[in-house]
Order: sequence, then structure tokens, then C-alpha cells
Amino acid sequence: MILKKFQPAIVALLCLLVPAFTITPGARAAEPAGPLTQSNRYPLMLMVMTPVPRSPVLPEKRFQFRLKTDYTSVHIDKASQNFELLTDMEIGAVTLEGEARIGERLSLGFSLPFVSYNSGFLDGFLEDYHELGNFPEYGRSLRPKNEFACVVKKDGETWFEADQHGLHPADARLDLTYAFPAGERFRSALLASLKLPTGDEDKGFGSGSWDAGLTLLTRFSYRSLAFYLNPGFIVPRDPETQGADIRYRTMATLFAGLEYVHSPAWSFMAQLNTFTSPLKDTGISTLDDPSVELALGFTRSWGRTKASFSFCEDLSGPAPDFTVHVGVETGFDL
Repeated sequence: MILKKFQPAIVALLCLLVPAFTITPGARAAEPAGPLTQSNRYPLMLMVMTPVPRSPVLPEKRFQFRLKTDYTSVHIDKASQNFELLTDMEIGAVTLEGEARIGERLSLGFSLPFVSYNSGFLDGFLEDYHELGNFPEYGRSLRPKNEFACVVKKDGETWFEADQHGLHPADARLDLTYAFPAGERFRSALLASLKLPTGDEDKGFGSGSWDAGLTLLTRFSYRSLAFYLNPGFIVPRDPETQGADIRYRTMATLFAGLEYVHSPAWSFMAQLNTFTSPLKDTGISTLDDPSVELALGFTRSWGRTKASFSFCEDLSGPAPDFTVHVGVETGFDL
């Protein structure tokens, strides 16, 4: 099943590689615009810091502002000896981000997502889509269509139980980036991140705790291709709950991406974002396995302003069934 799910990624990589290597060797490529900064929007992962794809290149302008929107479908109804997990809903998220460059080597960034849980409208379409493609539907057809549910329990005690409707702040994030001296083709930077407990932990919008992470950002450029590889780790603190005893463990993270720079205006990308689960021994493979999410998309640039679009599909672990991501960013100097 996993190999079948990786087929779109293999096709996408070939579509990016073939045109890039047919360009005249002396041709000069435009500056890469990626990667796509889509985040994991699975409800349990909103309560822990997860990796966000980032470039090692600091913003060209002194200040950078981003507005990102995501729409996600989630359906998991599973139980083990200790855990009960029912998440059946659609999630909308709007994220406000700002980044300020401090000199030539440092930048300070801030991110605050606003999240809405809803019953949605896509169950009928998704049921037909899974049947047409002979994809697993994980028991979606056994529940009423477009009926909201979100509750997680351990040993009979509630971790959190979410309500639908409304737009609520989730946990915010601070990022400090240090860019190393640039080479001709290779760029790298060190990213230190801190998650702030600004979301309501009882309703599933945050953990009530602080998390910290460290990531090495790298990019290698060749002709019209840019390769991204970002290894790192996250140290989450145990979340506040409504009674359940939840223990987190350190997470290893890895992002890998490939960008084809078609022109100064257009770039096309295929990405894999993965991290080990902060949970262990739940008896539910969806929670215990590493999260692997495939993103395919593009960016369109107009000078200092850039728009991005991506479609993301889960390949394993605690990730949404799919996510549609749209973002816009712009930079300016004061």
C-alpha cells in the first residue's frame, strides 16, 4: 500500500528532473522560490510542534509577511487496549506569519495559526473517490456523512474533546534563524524554534506546554533544480489534559524537497515532510508510526510578492487524509 501511495511522488520527481536536465548547460537559472511551507494539520499534531519546511536563505527584504490557509479532511476511528481515537471532521486554518531580518545573518520569525473544526461537506465525494481509486477508506462509510466527532481518551480518561464552529487560536511559534556564509551552490542555516502555549488545550487547539526544536536547513542548487534537506529534532513537553496521562517523547524530523525553477515567475515542487510520532505504544499504528506527508505544488512570483499552492496527501502515520494549501507572502523595507 505504501509503495502505491509513493507513485505520485515518483512521477512528480521525474516530471521535475527531465526538463531541468535538458536545459542548455550554460543557461542561468532564476533564484529558487521554495520550499512550500505547508504544515501538518492533524488535530493531535496541533498540540505539539511539528516541522515546517523552510529555506536556509533569509528574506531579501527587511520584513516578510505571510498569510497561509489550509483545508483538511480527517477521519480516524480506532481503539486499542488503552486508547480511543475518533476524529471525523474537516479543518480550516488561517496562519499569520512575520519574519524580520536582523543584519545579514539572523532573522526572527513569529507564527500564529487560527483553526476551525467543522463537520464539513466532503464525505460523499471522498467516499466515491476512494472507491473509484480502490484506495482504503478507513471505515469512513460506516459513519454518518458529514457528522462531526473529535474525542481522544486514554484508559477511559479524556485527553481532549473538541467542539465545532468558530475560529480559535492554536499554539504560536517563535523561530530564530542563523544563516551560514553562502557558497556558490550550497546554502545552509540553523533554525531554533519555540512553541508557545496560546491554544486551548481542553478543546484540542494546543498542549498547554512549551516545546523546543532545532533544525539544520540546507539547499543545493544545480541548473534549474534546488534540492532541500532539513534534518532536526523536537523536544515536546507533556501536554495538559482533561484527565488522561499522556507522555511525549523526543521527535526526529526530516524534510526533503525538490524544486524545478521554470522561470523567475514560476517554480514547481515535490516534497516529503516526515517526523517520528511524539506518542508511543498506543496500540494504534496511525499514532505510533512516523508521519509522512507528500506535497505537490507550485509558486508564482510577482516581484517581492509570491503566491503558493499545494496538495498534500498522507502516506503514513498521524497526518490528515489530504490538505489543500494556499499562501501569499510579500516583503518590504522601512
